[in-house]
Amino acid sequence: MRSKLIAGVAAFVLGTVCAGYGAPKAAAQTDELTVSEIEGLPTLERGDRGSAVATWQDRLNDWLQIERTEQGRLSVDGIFGSKTEAATRDFQRAQEIPVDGIVGPVTRSAFLSAPALAAEEPDPAAGGPLLLHGNRGQDVAEWQERLNEWLQVNRPEQGRLAVDGVFGERTEAATRDFQRAQGITVDGLVGPETRAALRSAPSLVKAGERGAERPLLSRGDRGPAVERWQDRLNDWLQIERTEMGRLATDGSFGSKTEAATRDFQGAQGISVDGIVGPETRGALEEALSDIN
Repeated sequence: MRSKLIAGVAAFVLGTVCAGYGAPKAAAQTDELTVSEIEGLPTLERGDRGSAVATWQDRLNDWLQIERTEQGRLSVDGIFGSKTEAATRDFQRAQEIPVDGIVGPVTRSAFLSAPALAAEEPDPAAGGPLLLHGNRGQDVAEWQERLNEWLQVNRPEQGRLAVDGVFGERTEAATRDFQRAQGITVDGLVGPETRAALRSAPSLVKAGERGAERPLLSRGDRGPAVERWQDRLNDWLQIERTEMGRLATDGSFGSKTEAATRDFQGAQGISVDGIVGPETRGALEEALSDIN
């Protein structure tokens, strides 16, 4: 009986808090990426560290740049210090919810329904989770692959990053180098600003008109993208290298595909590295266009 009474009181208190402070004014749905990021956060407070804190700082910056433009952005360093606590309290006060500086269920709910944020249209160029040193997984691998396209054009002497899905020192250094070159915040973090900058980087936009949006290919790769490259390269081989015969379009980037790629690059007077990137794809399209 006593346990039922306690449970009832707890439910009443929680309901009173949510109803009294409630989600701030009704608003349109926030984009799915923001929802998944915020709902996935644990309770955060001063002294906490890690990627969850960095995610909260990054998303809270979205609110600050709309509602507190004079304050500037928080440093997205994954450390819940005095400035992050103060900004959290400021947000809570503005949303008329309990002001305790703790990111809990009520604060997360308020953030998702904050009118200023809900009114924003999702930016497809900024898609993807926040990435930082120490992260691992497919999202990191995709970032490394995209960053390699920029490195190949702008930092050919540095070589490619290993696309291993590990955000280590080299990936962070390359990210900082890219940010510096684009004139954006140099913090080594991959957030909306950095993703958007990479998508609009002049060297990639120019190459993108000739197919840079497709993945880089090199020896050892397999799949439909390799098969498409072999098929297109065969069009050139049967005209310019009739004695060599056609490549097997098996989707496996082996020694023969690499040799044919190098042969093509040498014939076109471009970098001979056996890697299929924006320059090589563009050169093939131009060569086939001239032949036709």
